[in-house]
Amino acid sequence: MIIQPYLPEMSATVISGFGATWGKSGFNPQDKDALFIFDYTEFERSINIFVLAFNIFLAVIGSFTLLVGGVGVASIMLVVVEERTGKSG
Repeated sequence: MIIQPYLPEMSATVISGFGATWGKSGFNPQDKDALFIFDYTEFERSINIFVLAFNIFLAVIGSFTLLVGGVGVASIMLVVVEERTGKSG
């Protein structure tokens, strides 16, 4: 059974309410071994942080690559213009 709260901030409240509801059927809701509930909220938060960091890393690498490519094209254009005009530094 999958239960997902509408708001991730409500995860702890939903888990405690679920445990209290099922606790009426004969086990202690405070017993962690009686009912296993995995909370994906922390896992999702850590994955979101990793994805954001990876996107920032790729943006930095992409910007650096574009900068190096722009400098290369500009230097080639400078050489071509100098050859055509006959001027040398």
